[in-house]
Amino acid sequence: MYTIVNGVKYNISGFVHKHPGGTTSILHAAGRDATNLVAAYHADVGSIERVLRTRCPHGPIPAVAPSSAGEKDNFYHELKCAMSTYLRDRRSDGKATWAHCAMVATFGAATAAIWLAWWCGRWWAPLLVAPVHWLFAINTSHDASHFAFSRTPWVNDCLAYTATPFLYNVLPWYFEHGCSHHAETNVHGQDEDLHHSFGLIRYSPHAEWRWWHCPQLLTVLVGHMLFTSVVLALVYPVLNAVDAHLGTTLLFPSVRNKQHLNANLWRQSLLQWVVSVATLAVPFLRYSTSMAAYFTLTPWCMASVIFTLVTQVSHLQQECFEPPHANAEADRHAAWYRRQVESSVDYHVGSDVCRILTGGVNVQSLHHLLPGLHPCHFTGFYPIYAHVARKHGLHVRVMPSFAAAFCGFLTLIRKNASPGHSN
Repeated sequence: MYTIVNGVKYNISGFVHKHPGGTTSILHAAGRDATNLVAAYHADVGSIERVLRTRCPHGPIPAVAPSSAGEKDNFYHELKCAMSTYLRDRRSDGKATWAHCAMVATFGAATAAIWLAWWCGRWWAPLLVAPVHWLFAINTSHDASHFAFSRTPWVNDCLAYTATPFLYNVLPWYFEHGCSHHAETNVHGQDEDLHHSFGLIRYSPHAEWRWWHCPQLLTVLVGHMLFTSVVLALVYPVLNAVDAHLGTTLLFPSVRNKQHLNANLWRQSLLQWVVSVATLAVPFLRYSTSMAAYFTLTPWCMASVIFTLVTQVSHLQQECFEPPHANAEADRHAAWYRRQVESSVDYHVGSDVCRILTGGVNVQSLHHLLPGLHPCHFTGFYPIYAHVARKHGLHVRVMPSFAAAFCGFLTLIRKNASPGHSN
C-alpha cells in the first residue's frame, strides 16, 4: 500500500495502524497522490514528510509532478500560523468544544425522541424527523467525516454514521466528498460532486452540453431536491459494491484505488444500507399504503431538500468556475490553496445560528482550507482568515444572504442548460 506526497512514493503498509489520526483517515491517501489532502489536514507538510521518510520506505517518482499544495505558499503558511495563534490563545485543540458537544447531545436526544414518535405512528413525526435529524447529523457526521470532531479516531469513526438513514452512506461519501471534492474542488472531470447526477444535470459550464440538459432547472427543483437522499444513501452503496466485486467504474471513476477503504469499511456500509432500507420498508408492513407512503416519503424528501439547499449553493456559482487551463494537469495542480478560496461563496459569515443550521457549510472556503478545524471555531476565526486572504490578493467571495447564494445557484443551473454557455 502506497501514497504519494510531493512526488515521492511512500509504502505506508506498516504505518496505517500506527497513524495518530486513525486508520480511516490515512486510507483516504492510499494508492494516490495525496499531497493536497496531507497539506489540508496537517499544520506542516514538511514535518509530515520527515515522519514518512523515517517510518515508511520511499523513493522518488520522476514521472509524477508534485501538487502545488506541497510547495511553500506564503498565504497558507500565514493562515496556519494565524490559526495556531488563535487556538493557542483560547487553549483549544481545534476540535469540538464542550459547549458544542452539549449542543449536539441535545440534538441527539431530540432526534431519538422524534424517531421514537415516528415508530409509534404519531402523525406529526414524519414532518419533524428530517429537520431535527439534520441538525444532529450535520453537526456531528460531517465534522467527524473530516476527522474534525475529536482527536480520538474511534469517536470520529462512530459519529460519521449519524448520517444514517437518509443523508448519505459513509463509505461512498468518503470517496466522493473527502477523496474527490476536497482535493479537486470544481475541477471538471476530477471533482465527483459535479457528476453525482449521472450526467442528467450540467453543473459545470466546462461540461459537455447534451440535449437533455435543456429542462435541467426543473430537474434540479423536482428530481434533485426530492431524491438526492435516495441516491446518496441507497443507490451509491450498491454501485460501489458492484464496482468492488466486478472491477467496474460505475461510481466515481476519477477516484483511484478504492479497494483499501472498501476492505476496511464494507461491513459498516452494508449495515448502514440495511438500516436505510428498513426505514423505507417498515411503514409498509405496519400501515396502509397511503399512510406508509406518508411516513416514508415525507422525511426522505424533506432530507433531500435540506441537503440540496445547504450543500449545493456554496460551490455551484458562476464566479466559482475558472476557465480551464490548456493543460489539464496544470489546472489540477496550480494554486491549490487559492482555488479553495475562490471556488466557494460564503454567506452569513458572522452568524452562529447559520453556522449551526448548516454545520459550518455557510463558510465553505474556510472549511475547504482547514477541513480539520471544527466549525465551532469558524465564526470567531473567519475575520482573521478573510484578512489574511485579502492581504495576499485573494478574492474571498461573500454573499449577503443564503437567499442570494441560492439565487446564484439557480442562475448557474439555468445558464448551463444553454448549449452556448461556458467559461
